[in-house]
Amino acid sequence: MRPHILLAIATLLLTSAHASAEPRTLEEEIETALQLLQDGQLDQAEAALRALDDTTGDVPAIVAARSALEAARSRWNDALRLATEAIDLNDDTPLAWAVRCRAEVATGRHQNATASCLRATELRPEDPEPAGAACANALALWRFSSAARLCERATRLQPHNPRHHWRLGISLARRGDHAGARTACDTAVSLDARDPMGHYCQGTAALERNDPAAALEPCRRAVDTQDDHALAHYCLGMALLGTGNPDDARRHCDRTTTLAPDEALGHYCIGRIARHEQRWDDATRALQHALALNDALHEARGSLGDVHTRAGRHGEGETILRELVEREGTPDRIAQLAHNLLLQRRHAEAIPLWEQALQQNPSEAGWHNNLAHAHLGAGNTTEYIASLRRAVEHAEEDPRMHQNLILGLLRARLVDDALDAANNAAALHPRHPLTSTARCQTLVRTQNWDDAIAECSLAASLQPAHPDPPRYLGIAQLQRGDNAAATLTLQAAIHNGADDPHTWMNLGNALLRQDRHDDAIPALQNATTRPNPPAVAHYMLGSALEATGDRRAARAAYCAARDASPDDERFQQACDRSR
Repeated sequence: MRPHILLAIATLLLTSAHASAEPRTLEEEIETALQLLQDGQLDQAEAALRALDDTTGDVPAIVAARSALEAARSRWNDALRLATEAIDLNDDTPLAWAVRCRAEVATGRHQNATASCLRATELRPEDPEPAGAACANALALWRFSSAARLCERATRLQPHNPRHHWRLGISLARRGDHAGARTACDTAVSLDARDPMGHYCQGTAALERNDPAAALEPCRRAVDTQDDHALAHYCLGMALLGTGNPDDARRHCDRTTTLAPDEALGHYCIGRIARHEQRWDDATRALQHALALNDALHEARGSLGDVHTRAGRHGEGETILRELVEREGTPDRIAQLAHNLLLQRRHAEAIPLWEQALQQNPSEAGWHNNLAHAHLGAGNTTEYIASLRRAVEHAEEDPRMHQNLILGLLRARLVDDALDAANNAAALHPRHPLTSTARCQTLVRTQNWDDAIAECSLAASLQPAHPDPPRYLGIAQLQRGDNAAATLTLQAAIHNGADDPHTWMNLGNALLRQDRHDDAIPALQNATTRPNPPAVAHYMLGSALEATGDRRAARAAYCAARDASPDDERFQQACDRSR
């Protein structure tokens, strides 16, 4: 090969070698350190950043990378300090804002984190971490609409990260999007079944849709996955309380507050248990503590308003509930306020609130039933019956609604309608104690004595300790002339707790018919000393006393009957005759 060709080749090789040996740019060095950081090689990343610090000084990108290193080591205060320093050097440093966002969330500086996270998502819209941190922060602040929006963004950017999905699921559950919540929670569990938060998400979603039975299994899985997870125990405690196990619930709620004394949900759970057990003072203290820890915990505020209401502190309850209605306007809150006013007998004020709540949730049978009581208190008989009928339409499977309708029709003196309703209830719920007792009462009112005896006997066998079946059975037996049986039946009603003047009077009447005057007198005295006794009870007492020779006491009883019902000639004549 000729010399000049060899020289040219050598020159080209030297030039290439010189080019490949050129120093890397600062951006490339920082990118290498960040890649080491991302790969989990923290010591190597730290060494690379230290070398850059020694040669370059305070460069915003380097300071931001150092803040990311501190965040990777969960040294959140140092990460926050360095991220803020990088931002002060250059406000447009994306990594610094992203780290600052995460650090403020991790250290509980949630109000500050809101602005930092939004700035980070603006500068790095393609990065899922700022969106995920922003979602976590909004969730911590109980801003569920914002949290859901940010979490949806994070799941699109990083679909295989279970944290984004369970945060989205909790946010959607709190907003009432039950279908979306279920999908998000199930996705989180499918991505990482070892993370208790995925199971907690499923349990929370079930609790939010008022299905504590469905919440039991996922809440138990959350506890089994990580026994020292406070929220998992809270979830299980609430599920147990909702399924009627307050003692087991208390154990898990206490565990929540032991693991996380400043977790408001644990104290809320304890307050709910105390409310369930009608320990109003204990419930008040626990719920107030929960609100002191998290003022945005509106469930605790609503429960506190309800506790005040049930404890008779109606004014305090009304104040809290009105504030919640103005702030939220949800049908549950409106119904709580309406119930408060109903207990205060402010029926006219309660009616439009019940109607407003039912406009948003028309299938809530219990609310129709409460609206009926408000109409009854306001004297609106037609609306009262219409609301009771709507309650039955929306809850045909609930014997209580049938019973309320039957008794309401009897109260409105619509006896034929009551009998139709009673027969319908008996067909839908044969041998159910409530419907059987209501049908028993209806048959007595319609004077179908043979059918009444059969139905009331059945009701008494289904509810042996209840006063109503023997009370009405005794009336039917008395009307059929079976005075000895009526005596035993009415005595059983009184033993079961019947203490009204009519039951005592009917017992006295049954004894009178058997000429057992000495036994009849105390029964009739009980009848006449109870509130609002019928005038005829005084008259019967006079008859019993006269039969035993106590004419003076008999005259007083006859004249009491006359005074109670001056238009009844029998009473007037008896009073005059006994002089």
